Amino acid sequence: MDEIDEPALKNNALNSSNQNKNVDELSEKIGKLFLEQEYGILCSQGDGQPYGSLMAFATTEDLACLIFITQIETRKYSLLEKCKKVAFVVDNRSKYPQNMMKVEAVTATGECRIVEESELDRYKKVLLKRHPYLKDYTSAKSCRLFCMEVKRYFHVARLQEVSQWQPLSI
Repeated sequence: MDEIDEPALKNNALNSSNQNKNVDELSEKIGKLFLEQEYGILCSQGDGQPYGSLMAFATTEDLACLIFITQIETRKYSLLEKCKKVAFVVDNRSKYPQNMMKVEAVTATGECRIVEESELDRYKKVLLKRHPYLKDYTSAKSCRLFCMEVKRYFHVARLQEVSQWQPLSI
């Protein structure tokens, strides 16, 4: 039997009033939120302890990969070496400080990997287009570029309307 990629979901079903939400509309909302927000929280784990790290990130056009960079002498790097399964959270709460009902959040779940040499130029371009100030980091021997291969996105609107979307390239 295949391992369920989202253990919180029984039979990979989502208990939500928005299960049948238009897939194109949902992917557009997710893409828009990820374009508007330059930073998110990488959620990793190690030794039974969860960790959150604020990260500058970029996405591939198809939203199948989230790209970020970190130094190798960090806790997050060592955690990613030990456990590839991660989540990445992005929200727009700063846009609506007085109205939580307008806030949207997306949690991406998937697995991280160090970008291979053959893909390095491509992914560097994606990250640097969004975050040009990271140029020195992308060429530093003390840093590694990561790709989070997204298995699933969870979009939450109005605090309780939860929908899920999977990138096509999976």
